[in-house]
Amino acid sequence: MHHKYECDIEINLCFSNPCQNGGQCVRKEGGYYCDCSDGYAGKNCEINIWTDICRTNLCRGRSKCVSPSSKNLLEQQDTKLSLDSYITGNSSTSTTNIRSITNVQQQPQQQEMAICKDCVQFEWSTPFCELRSRSFVTGSYLTFSALKQRYRLNLKLRFATRQPNGLLLYNGRYNELHDFIGLELINGRVYFSFSLGGVNRAQVSVGHRLNDGQWHHVQVNYVNRTATLILDNCDEALLTAVDRYDLGPEFACANRTTLILESRCSDRMQTCFRFLDLTGPLQVGGLAPLPTEFQVENTDFNGCISDLRIDHNLVDFDGYVANNGTIIGCPSKKSFCNANSCNGRGQCEDAWNGYVCRCDNGYTGQDCLISTDTVRHFKGNGFLSFTPNLQPLAYPWIVSFDMRTSARNAIIVAIQLGQSSMVRFEIIGGKLSYGVDDRTPIVIEDMEINDGKWHHVEARWMAIGITLSVDYGQYTKRTRLDGAEILGLYIAKVTVGGHDTPDEITE
Repeated sequence: MHHKYECDIEINLCFSNPCQNGGQCVRKEGGYYCDCSDGYAGKNCEINIWTDICRTNLCRGRSKCVSPSSKNLLEQQDTKLSLDSYITGNSSTSTTNIRSITNVQQQPQQQEMAICKDCVQFEWSTPFCELRSRSFVTGSYLTFSALKQRYRLNLKLRFATRQPNGLLLYNGRYNELHDFIGLELINGRVYFSFSLGGVNRAQVSVGHRLNDGQWHHVQVNYVNRTATLILDNCDEALLTAVDRYDLGPEFACANRTTLILESRCSDRMQTCFRFLDLTGPLQVGGLAPLPTEFQVENTDFNGCISDLRIDHNLVDFDGYVANNGTIIGCPSKKSFCNANSCNGRGQCEDAWNGYVCRCDNGYTGQDCLISTDTVRHFKGNGFLSFTPNLQPLAYPWIVSFDMRTSARNAIIVAIQLGQSSMVRFEIIGGKLSYGVDDRTPIVIEDMEINDGKWHHVEARWMAIGITLSVDYGQYTKRTRLDGAEILGLYIAKVTVGGHDTPDEITE
């Protein structure tokens, strides 16, 4: 006779329909979660947020609950309250979901809606003053209590960074032998890895060029040794489409892996590592500098993390066990665009600590103020060469241009100085490179410039060194080229789109 002793049979606690007022019940390990209808909150959606909020102590942190009349609500708040999909609470408490408050002015004037005042930073908080976002630098991290899930786990978060590598989340003991989960960026791609103990581990990855400074959503669904990784809210059905049509990993927005147990574990009576046992602390954005080997490649993160949800419950970033050097909010990702940013001649895109104008045809410049009617297209079988009539070079020597391409390797501009020196702007493996003769080139490592978008490139020579930048300082690299001297030299020839030898012409 065989006996199952793993306790792996889940009871669906949604069977009794516990969610009130139209809320939808979602299963989670050891319980359920209510996705509430508009205007309701509470574990079972029993709270009417127009009348009950101050009586249920939903305001978090040092905030205070006040009850202004609904007709004055928009005057008292700088920003209209939009509770779109915010979830109150943290990973260890009963929580509340509020989907949205819509059309405030249609509420009866005699009815009052309570609001939470004196939030730490309203821009980065939920309307109940739970902190959603923090910024991380090398050496900083947040510590929370262990997750403790064994069979089922759902994780969601948003991140934005300019660095290709970094640790988003880790839960496990501080050694290489115990159960753990890890979510990290490796070369601009998101990886989720886990182990149930022992030497076996599983890993799944998704995405491409995710260190572009934009917000990206990541979701992990873990059920019984199988982990599904989903990027930017894509449909899991694309897992099948990618496999069927062989689209390649750079186009996949979801991926899945399963940890295979040892063959002896097919015998249910054998003692095997079958479930997660996450007993160590939950670390967000980094790990403590300890003399041990972790089971992830990164121990730091430079960027912003926001809206971390564990089993659909928002983690209040002010409810930590320990905070080591993180910053409230994400100043680098606030909205920098306004109605006048691109002077009506282009599309403004919020970028890292600023904005970028994608100018309309016929315009260029940081704010699309420069008119241009000269755009050359290169198909890979030609180049443009000319000899400018310029004065001898002096500091600062600035060369700048706009370009776009999808080629991974290309010669963009080559400039011959005097009789024998050559300066080149190139794309090597998708990275912008600037070199002088046979010296080690300057490379912008933090981005891939062959994304098909217009980019502004500038190289600036000064007496103290050279600065190579993309998109008006969004990406910058400064260095010295020892032994390189340009003072007094003439520009002998400029070649665009390739070099004047047949094997070096490019698109």
